[in-house]
Amino acid sequence: MAQDVLSGDLKFLELGDLLQLLGMIGQSGTLYLKSPWSDVNGRVHVLDGTPIDASDGQNVGLDALYTLFGWKEGTFRFVDKPADTEHRIKDNRMNIIMEAMRLLDEGKIKVLSPVSNEVQDTSRKSNRSTRIKLPLIRGELPDYSDIVDEERYKNGQTIIKEGKFGRWVYVILEGKADVIKETTQGPVKLFRLGPGTFPGTVLFFSSYNARATSLVASGPVHIGVLNQERLYSEVSGKTTEFQALASGLAKRLRRMTDTAVLYSCKMPLPDIDFNQLKPVSFGNAKRELQIIRKGGGALVVKQGDHFIPLIQLEAGDIIGDPTFLDSIPRLPGVRIYGTEDLKLLKLDADKLSGEYSQLSPTLSAMVKNMAVRVTVSGWLACRYFLNMPDKSRGKKS
Repeated sequence: MAQDVLSGDLKFLELGDLLQLLGMIGQSGTLYLKSPWSDVNGRVHVLDGTPIDASDGQNVGLDALYTLFGWKEGTFRFVDKPADTEHRIKDNRMNIIMEAMRLLDEGKIKVLSPVSNEVQDTSRKSNRSTRIKLPLIRGELPDYSDIVDEERYKNGQTIIKEGKFGRWVYVILEGKADVIKETTQGPVKLFRLGPGTFPGTVLFFSSYNARATSLVASGPVHIGVLNQERLYSEVSGKTTEFQALASGLAKRLRRMTDTAVLYSCKMPLPDIDFNQLKPVSFGNAKRELQIIRKGGGALVVKQGDHFIPLIQLEAGDIIGDPTFLDSIPRLPGVRIYGTEDLKLLKLDADKLSGEYSQLSPTLSAMVKNMAVRVTVSGWLACRYFLNMPDKSRGKKS
């Protein structure tokens, strides 16, 4: 018998948060939305955590689902009986959420409200009246046996301090916390981490690193301290290729974050001379991994007439998409350019996929979460870039 298994206020859990939660637990059923500013109710049909159809009273499918992201006030309830409906929505859940956030940022989704349809962070202490809405990232909780200690923080308390050294590995068990980067123009909030996310990167196994960002509690937060020695032992037992992949993701996250911060401060990356670079082709392979052995290049995103530089590539960087991370959202329009002396070595994706499938639930969740943050950081960098007054640096002749 169908029954309500989840209900609440949309001010507390927005549609994007709800879809991430349902996706995290792989739930099937129908999500009903009710807004005081709409004469009709909204519906989102979910199968195994993925939205497959929606209705806003006028439209169905993906268009209706995007409209429902503008329902910021009202109530929701989730019924655990799957509906017999057509699979009109084919896109990845996280891609849908990120695209909806972009449309909200650009005012292309109407926010149902008696006052305003603007969605923005107007804090004078952070992001300086940017219209970029901070993404909330959730993930998969680790194996509880890997948690060796627990800590609790109050709203506004600093959990991790930028510049401080440490190798402790954390996971957020309950609550939310903001990732913040200090700049000469003041602190920049990058994104908000929710339950199942791992602040930091897997670089804990390689060196004693200074923290690249701060983590500040946004409300009460319950933190788990992970068994670092067990995780170190597991990573150390992997092949050098897998360790290179993991460390490559970690380094890319730091560099992508740095780019997002620069663009949020309306500062450009160093100019990239495309006349000195050539496009890198991956052939017909759906997913192909290669490591740069010599030379370098740039990872850029093409949006309209703009080529948005995200990071400069160097020897040791891995390019391409791992086959085993198909569930991770990817930036559309990504292109790789390389120098004339670029030398690539193809990696055995099937072998790496096999290693990934044998990871413990905790380490698997860490790698997935890190890959998601790489994509979100790149998405933020693109949004900030397009808000810059002079985008000519991003045009390729």
